[in-house]
Amino acid sequence: MKTHVILLVLLAMIGLSCTDAGNPVQEASPGEHLFFPPGGPNYVSGEVILSFNDSVNYSFIVLFFSRLNLEPVFINADSAFTMWIQVDSGEVAAQVARLLLDSTVIWAEQTGFDGGDPDKPYILAHFRGITTTDRARALIGSIGGLSWKQTMVSMRLAVAKVEVGQEQHWVDSLKVMPAVKWAELVQIIYVATESGTLPHSNAVIRKPR
Repeated sequence: MKTHVILLVLLAMIGLSCTDAGNPVQEASPGEHLFFPPGGPNYVSGEVILSFNDSVNYSFIVLFFSRLNLEPVFINADSAFTMWIQVDSGEVAAQVARLLLDSTVIWAEQTGFDGGDPDKPYILAHFRGITTTDRARALIGSIGGLSWKQTMVSMRLAVAKVEVGQEQHWVDSLKVMPAVKWAELVQIIYVATESGTLPHSNAVIRKPR
């Protein structure tokens, strides 16, 4: 039997989503094509995905599911975030070193930035969840020669097991709860490339049992 790779559009599970975006939207890279599998349901049976408000933590999510008698399959409650920083003046290495002097900065490195000034270098800095985006931007402004360009934050996502056939019922019930931003079916999407059916790089990969 031919094995297909199922791609679940859970971009934030492995990382980040733009703060100026709504629900995450999966996009194919050049040469790739995303499509729903022909025939049968285009979602994972017995599972739903939901996003929580930014104020909740891991313990809250565990208790949330326990009270609903639901079993979590996956929980991401990381409150860390990443910022793209433009270097307006000064040596990039020296600016990176200045950022790393602050205990809230986990790591920082030179990087590119799509849509940015091609004549300017950029730094990608990852901050601990113990700080806030406002404080991080204040830190950037205090160093001098740096300007904030974009913030990427971890989404508080979870996948839960539900009774097969009751997926939409749970989606409708969960998405109106105060702690929940949105709830959806777990969509199944395949990625077709010139070299065959492959998983997209920005997604969680599962193989059907």
